[in-house]
Formats: sequence, structure tokens, C-alpha cells
Amino acid sequence: MTRLDCNVEKCAYNADNCCKLREIDVKGTKAKKACDTQCGSFSNKACDCEVSAELAIHKETDVHCDAAKCKYNDHNSCMANQIGIKKNCTPNKCGTECASFECQA
Repeated sequence: MTRLDCNVEKCAYNADNCCKLREIDVKGTKAKKACDTQCGSFSNKACDCEVSAELAIHKETDVHCDAAKCKYNDHNSCMANQIGIKKNCTPNKCGTECASFECQA
């Protein structure tokens, strides 16, 4: 399991920089840098989605990752000891990214 820090305040699963999900998905099949990735498990608090209050806060999470060029990706699982998910905003949209992505040589 990977130690996960998430500072995406608008995510319905975020509680005190921890994730309420035991597993998350990181997307970015063709990613070459962190801003090319995104948290595929993100759910916007503003969408009025129902998130179970019973979900426990997890500091360690299984991370399924399809960022094939990330040095921490081992058969679509993240092998990093710790990752960070953060907000990624461009002039056209706001989203998320895996701030710990490192492109392998």
C-alpha cells in the first residue's frame, strides 16, 4: 500500500488531506509529466454526489495506475512509498494530478 496525501479540497473523498477510499485510480496512459496524469477516482463535492459517511479515512491506499511511463508503475500498481494527489488548474479547467509522477528514462 502507498501512503497517500491528497490536498484536493473539492474532492468528496478528501478528509483532512486523507482519502476515504481504500483504492484509487491514477489515469494518464501517455503521461510524460505529472500534469498529464489525473486521479480517476476524484468526485467533486459540488456535484451533490452521495459519499457514505461510513467510509473510513485511509492514510495508506492501493493505487491502480495506468501511467505506463511512471517509474513507480509496476503492472498498473503504484510501488511508491508515498504519493501526493493535488489540484491541477489550467485556464480552461481544474482537475487533479499525481504530483509524485516521475517519468522513467
